[in-house]
Amino acid sequence: MAGDYTLSIFLLLVHFTLHFTNAINLDELFVLQTLYNATDGLNWRDNIGWVDIGLDLCASLEATGITCDNDHHIISIILNDNNLRGTIPRELSSLSYLEILDLSSNIGLHGTMPVWSYGDLSSVRMVGVGGPLDMTAFFVSPLSSMSRIDVTNSNVVGVINNNLCSGFPNLRYLSLNDNLGIQGEIPSCIDQIGFLNYLNIQHTSIAGSIPASLCSLGYLTELYIGSPHIITGINGIFPSCFGSLNRLLRLNIQYTRIVGSLPSTFPSGMESLSDLVIKNNIFLTGTLPATLFDLPLVQSMSLEGNDFNGDIPDGFTWNMPLMKQILLGRNSLQGSIPNNFGNLDLRVLDLSANLFSGSIPSDIFALRNLQYLNLRNNDLSGSLPEVAALLDMNYFDLANNRLEGTLPSSLLDLFRNRYLVEVDISNNLFS
Repeated sequence: MAGDYTLSIFLLLVHFTLHFTNAINLDELFVLQTLYNATDGLNWRDNIGWVDIGLDLCASLEATGITCDNDHHIISIILNDNNLRGTIPRELSSLSYLEILDLSSNIGLHGTMPVWSYGDLSSVRMVGVGGPLDMTAFFVSPLSSMSRIDVTNSNVVGVINNNLCSGFPNLRYLSLNDNLGIQGEIPSCIDQIGFLNYLNIQHTSIAGSIPASLCSLGYLTELYIGSPHIITGINGIFPSCFGSLNRLLRLNIQYTRIVGSLPSTFPSGMESLSDLVIKNNIFLTGTLPATLFDLPLVQSMSLEGNDFNGDIPDGFTWNMPLMKQILLGRNSLQGSIPNNFGNLDLRVLDLSANLFSGSIPSDIFALRNLQYLNLRNNDLSGSLPEVAALLDMNYFDLANNRLEGTLPSSLLDLFRNRYLVEVDISNNLFS
């Protein structure tokens, strides 16, 4: 009898030990309970396993946003689009093993993002949070482990300055896009974040000039700068050092107060560039560098809404074999339209609202894959050639020029094209 009792006690101890070996740390359990209560957990879209949180949480909540490591420490919290409402508890920062935090698309979240003074946190994603979400303190957290911050469109408040460089020296991805509450300037020490490959500060209140140190980011592949919502914004001159960004794939600079002209060699050296957007910078003037038309990998070039002037560089063969879209509208470009456009495989061509004169090169009307053509509001003259090749055209606008003569029969056929959505040839001199 005594032997049976001893065996029972032994088995109970084994069960108890195994239970706690597979149990979550009690301090971490408390943090999860705090998060649940602070964000109205009862009304989450998915709270399976959270209502009665127990010591086996790592196993029971894995499908509800929690991931643990082999030692049963929480390493990931992903509760995006889960109807969290309330504030983010400061206790969250005590999860020292946490690597990934994603609370995106919870429009009821607001308050203050906690400061992380230590830990393994490497990825924070707060896209589409309702806010306001104050991240001022978080932006000075000393987290050398941090590699990704994405707070796009989250009503974030905060200040960006040189503390970013010392706090997040290993940052790879930073998107602050569409948060007017974020102020400050591009840190002059940004070259110290040497592995940064994605930077988006568009539609924020970040102001000041673009520091030359940004051109030392040798791993940068995407750069987005500018905001239409603030008077000051990004200013200064266009950096002449951009050519050193030889890994850059996408450059997007719009709605800035940058003055002067593009460097004469821009974008030479940016040999990986595939998408170039420099638009709606009303103080950016001067002529277009010939090097803009030597872009072997670029597929889209959007330079509309600036104050560029002079002729489009001509007299040489453009090296743009992959180019599909060229947008040069709303500038002050003049002279004749080069024949070079006819040598490209374009889908979109917009030269509207400039000062172009002379006839339209017939080669443009031979672009078989062209779908969008906008030449309105220029000073173009002469007659129209046949347009029978434009089989895929869906937008055709030649309005407000001085074109004359009779309309070619192929143009009338184009008007009956089932793909054509909009056509305007008004305010010309056609007979």
